[in-house]
Amino acid sequence: MPEFNIAVTRTQVATAIVRVDAGNQQQAEEKAIEFAHEADFKTQDSTFDLTNGPTTVDAFDGLPTKVLVIEASSTSDFGDSPDMGILQCTPAFLRTLTKMAARAHDMGVDCIQVSPYTTGTNVPVWGPAVRVQDMHLGPETLHITKTEFWFTAYPKHDSHEINTTAINIADLVKDVVTSGDKGVLFYGGYPEALEAQWRDDQLLEALGVREASGDAGDGDQTEKPAA
Repeated sequence: MPEFNIAVTRTQVATAIVRVDAGNQQQAEEKAIEFAHEADFKTQDSTFDLTNGPTTVDAFDGLPTKVLVIEASSTSDFGDSPDMGILQCTPAFLRTLTKMAARAHDMGVDCIQVSPYTTGTNVPVWGPAVRVQDMHLGPETLHITKTEFWFTAYPKHDSHEINTTAINIADLVKDVVTSGDKGVLFYGGYPEALEAQWRDDQLLEALGVREASGDAGDGDQTEKPAA
């Protein structure tokens, strides 16, 4: 019987990945939800493996690394802004997000702000590169609430703020679990347009038309799958 990984959200901050064996996806979801109603999971640090009995393992162990392309915008109508932030979403990054979201919930705070450079968290590569190479963006700050996360940055010679679209953490975990072989996930008001813009940017880079952005933090670690 095939195995399925089902991401289940029980509360705003409690998300678990339930691994079950079932005849099809619908049956797997029904079994996972039934288990979630009975289980008392309160953090996002556990996967419940029901294929060999109710054992607990690392929730993010074995999850694939995805590339996130996230819409970006300026807080000022007159300020220049990148159109996207490109971020490598690893199991470690998901683990950091969920732990910090749980901490925000436990502390009763609206938002936790951390420096990716001191926590070892990936930062976005801003794009399109031909547009952002003279903006000199940074330093980035990662903002995490009980349910969402986003990044901010500032142009070197301006005072307005750059924001990425806020992403629901539970939805991101579910997308990573259910997206299969899809290596790139798009988040924003118009994901299809964002994808087309990202693919154009990738093509320009492949043709050597554009220059690499100079101030993208540790963005050179971000994988860029072929379009």
